[in-house]
Amino acid sequence: MLHLPSAKAGLSVLQCLKSHRIYQQIPAIVLSRSADSDDMGDIFNYSGNSYIVKPAKPKEWLEAFPLPQT
Repeated sequence: MLHLPSAKAGLSVLQCLKSHRIYQQIPAIVLSRSADSDDMGDIFNYSGNSYIVKPAKPKEWLEAFPLPQT
């Protein structure tokens, strides 16, 4: 679920973006803390293109999205 002030607000934002012709071709990638299959289904039903469950702990973030080595 897109967690903005309310869960429905997040889906409304996605629906609004995907209803405008100029945004329809831009992929909508949702990063969420929910791993619930119903939430994922909602995103795809509203034309989301990808759904990523974000890690809960900082260490998990670094493992999932490693920083580039300099």
